[in-house]
Amino acid sequence: MGAAAGSEACLATVLRNNIKYNNMEILESGYGISLRPLALFAHEIYKKNEKMSTLMKAISVILFKVEGQTILRHPEYDMMDRLLLDKINVKKGTVLIDGTEYKLNTKDFPTFDPEHPYELTAEERKIMDDLVYSAKNSERLQKHINFLYTHGSMYLVLNDNLLFHGDVLLDESGDFAHITFDNQDYYGKAYLDYSDHMARQAFNKG
Repeated sequence: MGAAAGSEACLATVLRNNIKYNNMEILESGYGISLRPLALFAHEIYKKNEKMSTLMKAISVILFKVEGQTILRHPEYDMMDRLLLDKINVKKGTVLIDGTEYKLNTKDFPTFDPEHPYELTAEERKIMDDLVYSAKNSERLQKHINFLYTHGSMYLVLNDNLLFHGDVLLDESGDFAHITFDNQDYYGKAYLDYSDHMARQAFNKG
């Protein structure tokens, strides 16, 4: 849903998941989103014969970058612990997490700039722009997502039953966790209503 609305972080996540589980046909044949430019870029830029395929490496780095940009734009999300690219030491092949250095599986980061770790290269930027355009202009994808927004919701009360998919946030005591957005506190039903409203607003603006 986020990818169809034009979110780069959501789209990169969708791409990475489909590549990881070898389910790319649904993107290319089902929704007409071509991965050829990304595949050609990955084949030319990244080393072969490592634990991770060149395609997987290319989209993973792009994902870390655009996800990092989102987190930096929204410090109120309190997700700074997810920012890892600025903690990578390519020469040593390590990443620093919570004060502990961990060894990386690869030192192959040809598009990584330590001075600007979350900036896309010109080639990565072009690839993402084209992918976002394809997602937002895929007639079948937009039709499917519109169906979800038309018929779906964060929860449903039916026959005295409360139906929900998941993600009802609780604290350590098992009570509804309080989440703050725009200086407003949300929890329980109010949090789900807010999430539903924001998801629809984002899609309509997209």
